[in-house]
Amino acid sequence: MSGRILLDTNIVIALFAKEVVVQQRLTETDEAFVSSIVLGELYYGAQKSSRGEANIVRVNTFAAASAVLVCNTATAQYYGAIKNQLRAKGHPIPENDIWIAAMARQHQLTLVTRDEHFQAVEGLRVEQQEFRQLKLFIDGTCKVVVTFGTTWLNDKGAMQRWQEDWLEPLLTGNRPSEKDKSADSRPAISHSVEIEGRNYAHASP
Repeated sequence: MSGRILLDTNIVIALFAKEVVVQQRLTETDEAFVSSIVLGELYYGAQKSSRGEANIVRVNTFAAASAVLVCNTATAQYYGAIKNQLRAKGHPIPENDIWIAAMARQHQLTLVTRDEHFQAVEGLRVEQQEFRQLKLFIDGTCKVVVTFGTTWLNDKGAMQRWQEDWLEPLLTGNRPSEKDKSADSRPAISHSVEIEGRNYAHASP
């Protein structure tokens, strides 16, 4: 696929994770844009992460290299129309996502996302990127939730390395060592790793 696209937050996170399917998608597009709303969500995620300073630097670098779209009066008009349309359908979506959808419609861009709720926005071109979740239940309770890009999840060798280097240490109460978290050994987690509600690797590269 080619064309002009707008990247949703979860796609940028997958890009940070060096997810091959997302990197390949960007090489096939004519122009890629990111909204100031997405940057705000990325900065928020960086601020609350355990590696805040490093993640803020990464977002700064990404923002400086990106074509960033900002809100104006036209964006606000699209926002109002979209929110009213969703209200009438009884299908609300998060406020930030209404602004992202408004920017995509305003600039006639295809929104690349992993969120299904954008399908409810009339007149919005949406490209749905696939991902899969791996859930581990212990005694009937979901203890671990991991979100992977499909390419990585289908790599059995990578899955085994992730289990040995990340899952087993975390389940025994140990954080992965700095060596395990190196660029060569760290798994390309596209979104997050949560263990009993605690986030360990949100937006990790």
